[in-house]
Amino acid sequence: MNLPLEAGVFTSLAIPAKLIAEARAESAASGRRVLEILEERSNQGRVEIVTAIAASFGCRSITPAALAQMSPAFDVIPYAEAASRDCVALRDKQGSLTIAYCDPWSSTLRAWGEERIRSKFAWGLVHPADLIALLAKHEESLTALEGLAPEAEGTQAKSR
Repeated sequence: MNLPLEAGVFTSLAIPAKLIAEARAESAASGRRVLEILEERSNQGRVEIVTAIAASFGCRSITPAALAQMSPAFDVIPYAEAASRDCVALRDKQGSLTIAYCDPWSSTLRAWGEERIRSKFAWGLVHPADLIALLAKHEESLTALEGLAPEAEGTQAKSR
């Protein structure tokens, strides 16, 4: 049903397997995200890291430019769940669904996604900072809407 996600061969010319293994070990010990550690240690930028790792897993690379062309699909993965699972459902302009996530090594997240999401979708790798920014922007809009609700209620009460 959904596009397959490779196990990750880690033979990318851009990022040596040893560096990936070290970053994964550091991530397990420190709780920091693997992609952030790789960005620091590889002397490559965020886009290059995401593109290289996405290619090794056979999934889409969700760069800031790609993200700008997509819209969150909180009807598929609600905001609270997206924030707690470090992933987000995105729709492109054609309506195709992509599940963007930060940890391609998480078999738990992939299994959850395959079980939970009934629509056809592709997996996409997004840098943690880009995911955090997207979710923060949405949270900000929710907070702004909540702030308007009491004003709207007060206006309705005055007009009665």
